[in-house]
Amino acid sequence: MANNIAEIFSLQGLHVHTITTTSATVTLNAKSPRHTAECTKCGTRSYRIHQYHQRTINHGQLNDKIVLVKLAVRRFLCQQCHKPFTEALPGISRRLSSDHCQQHQLEDTATMSIKGAAKRHGVAWASVASLLDDIHYEIDWSKQGKRISLGLDEHSLRKRRQMVTTITNLTKGQRNLLTILPNDKKQTIVNFLKQVPETAKECITEICIDMRYSFRAAIEEAWPKVNIVADPFHVVQLAGRAVEEVRSVVLGNLGRETPRVKQALLTPKEKLTFTDQTKLAALWETTAPWPHLKVAWIAKEKIRTLYRSRNRASAERKFSLILTYLEGTESAPLVTLRRTLVHWQEQILNHFDHRTTNGFTEGCHTKIKMLKRLSYGFRNRERYKIKILLGFHSVSELLGTTVN
Repeated sequence: MANNIAEIFSLQGLHVHTITTTSATVTLNAKSPRHTAECTKCGTRSYRIHQYHQRTINHGQLNDKIVLVKLAVRRFLCQQCHKPFTEALPGISRRLSSDHCQQHQLEDTATMSIKGAAKRHGVAWASVASLLDDIHYEIDWSKQGKRISLGLDEHSLRKRRQMVTTITNLTKGQRNLLTILPNDKKQTIVNFLKQVPETAKECITEICIDMRYSFRAAIEEAWPKVNIVADPFHVVQLAGRAVEEVRSVVLGNLGRETPRVKQALLTPKEKLTFTDQTKLAALWETTAPWPHLKVAWIAKEKIRTLYRSRNRASAERKFSLILTYLEGTESAPLVTLRRTLVHWQEQILNHFDHRTTNGFTEGCHTKIKMLKRLSYGFRNRERYKIKILLGFHSVSELLGTTVN
């Protein structure tokens, strides 16, 4: 019966001999069933008891009641080195909470604030925070697949442009959040990429990024031979910004009320309603003296059509036509758009090798925003990384790479 009770409360290896309950707690009196213990200094097993003492530890919750374990801990006297030592108990460390309780605290921390998890388990905030600090996470590259596509993007930690960098695995069937770098500086990314094991580098075929020059420069410095993929969403977004810049200039030149066409200009052509089509037709007539707006809109649609190409060869032909279409334009936003497309041509076309996008990374950012709201913000960047990783990985996965 005692063994069954110990198993129910996840106290395997201990003998539970008494249970007492109150309105708020369940107290288990337990001890080790062994008659000997192994010396922590020399490894000799000893049977001579030197001292008894009591310990009370937090063991989690049961039906909103806090489970406490009162342990009768023995100190033995080693007959080899003549030093006293405390017996080791399974699932019990020097902390005031058992390993079972600590795991549940971390599981709750994944879905609520640190303060909320501490309050739920009846422990101090610092106790839960220290559990996060004791996790030293390293990526297990052996589980990431034989062909790896990495995603790299930044997101905000706090206001005033305090940014961190998200690293994800974009490989189909292996998609997951790998880690979060403490900032978005070029050197930080270079250091991370250089620390990747050689066996993993051989598996990584491409890295998908937004059109940020510092990311590209960091990758080219660390891994000159890896393929860099420009995320399609950001390429189309770049064309949309060019349309918006031209629209603000052209409609500003009219000097009078114009129809609200911003949404219609940015809406995909195939999704335009009859009302939107009417607005655009009227706009083209009104802005006939300034044809740059229509040129920008057509260029945006051509770039969207580019991503419907079936293979890279077809995409290269369409990309060449886009550059030809924009050649000779005098509008500053369109000149900038063409220059950027030329500079990123290879990275844009690399998308058509494996159809890799950073959509999963952007989805991670959506979940990260939710976790940040639940946690009421962060100041410690390393603690923030572990807290976010708990939202994407199980506690056992993180504790598997833990060094206390």
